[in-house]
Amino acid sequence: MQAYAQTKNIVINSNPDTSVSIEQTTTPSAGIEVGGVKLITDLPWYIDTVIIMAIIGIIYVGKKFVDKFFNV
Repeated sequence: MQAYAQTKNIVINSNPDTSVSIEQTTTPSAGIEVGGVKLITDLPWYIDTVIIMAIIGIIYVGKKFVDKFFNV
């Protein structure tokens, strides 16, 4: 999925002879990257961080379960 910049234009006409144009460009968040794995959810950075920490927690608990299963 390719993230594209979003542009907003505002034109203000104070009288028929003059006008002011305002352009605002925003680039979507690049997400968070941990260990070469990039997570892009278009959510705030702290929610991305919670998702990464939940994944790490699941891996940790899974490793403990496998270790206990094989009596290592």
